Amino acid sequence: MGHDAGHHTDVRLAAEHDIAELVRLRQLLFEDLGGDFFNPSSGDDDWRDALAEALKERLTADAVRILVVEAIRALPPAASAPSSSGCPAPACGTAGSGR
Repeated sequence: MGHDAGHHTDVRLAAEHDIAELVRLRQLLFEDLGGDFFNPSSGDDDWRDALAEALKERLTADAVRILVVEAIRALPPAASAPSSSGCPAPACGTAGSGR
């Protein structure tokens, strides 16, 4: 495995400020897996609140470790240059998107 100078990864313990993103990622996983178990027809969204509360409790537990992996990639100079609208290209969508 070679070292990519434009890529940096940090692994850290999750903190309370990560809970909203952890819940969002769980939702994406459920949507991707599909089926009645992961997307019940009841459409009850109370699971998000229950999961957030469970994560909050587990963040301080000695028996559980929740890790966050943050991968940061350096953008090439052209990609990070502001467009004519003043917005950095990656944040403004792709060319022809009408943004």
